[in-house]
Amino acid sequence: MQVVLEILRYTIPSLVVFIGVYVLVRSFLHQQLERERLRVKLEAQSQTLPLKMAAYERASIFLQRISPESSVPRHSNMGTIPAIILHRNLVEEIRTEFEHICSQQIYMSIEAWANVIMAKEQTLTLHHRVLSRMDENSTNIDFAKAIFELSAEENIYPSRVAQEFINREVSKIL
Repeated sequence: MQVVLEILRYTIPSLVVFIGVYVLVRSFLHQQLERERLRVKLEAQSQTLPLKMAAYERASIFLQRISPESSVPRHSNMGTIPAIILHRNLVEEIRTEFEHICSQQIYMSIEAWANVIMAKEQTLTLHHRVLSRMDENSTNIDFAKAIFELSAEENIYPSRVAQEFINREVSKIL
C-alpha cells in the first residue's frame, strides 16, 4: 500500500503538470493556427481586391457606354440613316460590349452582376420598344428622339439604377 501511495504522490502532480502544459500548448497552437489563417485570408484579399475593383470599373464603363445618353449620340453622328440601322448598331454594340465584360462576373457579387444584366436587358427592351413604334421611313434622328422621350416619359434609366447599386457595393468593399 505504501508503494502505491508513493507512486500516486509522484504521478498525480506529474499528471496535473502534464495536463496544464497540454492545455497551454494546445491553446497556443490554436491561436497560431488562427493567426496564420487570418494572414492567408488578408493576403488573398490584398491580391483579389484590385481584381474586384477592376471588375466593378469595367461594369461601370459598360453601363455608361450602353446608356442611351451615351450610345445614341455616339451612333447618331453618321448623318441621316434609317432608324433600323441605328437600332441594329446599338443592339450590336450592347451585345459586343457585354461579351467583353462577361468574365468580370466572377469578381462581382451575384446581386451586382444581376443588376448589370438587368440594365443590359432593359436597355435592349427600350430600343426594341422604340423601334416597334417607328414607321419604315423613320430616321436615326427620329429614333434617338423617341428613345429619349420614352426614357423620360416612363422614367426608364436602367444604367443609372445598376450604377447606383454598383456604387453602393464598392463603398462597402472599401
